[in-house]
Amino acid sequence: RALVPAFSEWFLSGGEIAYDAAGEQTIVFSDGLVTAYHATSDRWETLYETDPAMPDEWTAGTARVGHWMVYDPVNERLVVYGGWARRLNDWVQVEADDVLAFDPATRTWTVLLEPSEPHDGGAAGRLTPPAIP
Repeated sequence: RALVPAFSEWFLSGGEIAYDAAGEQTIVFSDGLVTAYHATSDRWETLYETDPAMPDEWTAGTARVGHWMVYDPVNERLVVYGGWARRLNDWVQVEADDVLAFDPATRTWTVLLEPSEPHDGGAAGRLTPPAIP
């Protein structure tokens, strides 16, 4: 039996799973980790992982939780909307008009729609995750 990959212990979640029809795989994306489950061979594969050592960068917004994700069959990619983005020491709410796309075949991200206002990381947008015992 395949081992399920470990994701963030963060309590928020959204629609973080979608079926990639072109790749015939189920994709899960949370906190900078994109993994694919191959049902025919009962195995997991890491497609992308955000570098957690990037100091105070948005890491292209890919270290994200609480977002929504759908599969776009026309362009054979996953589209990600909203959520919370992780920086080096905190989480900041992402504007709802920030939209990214992930191409499972090339394992690359594209910004489809920049946020209407820059993410300033101000105190109003910060969220500190609770301690997990």
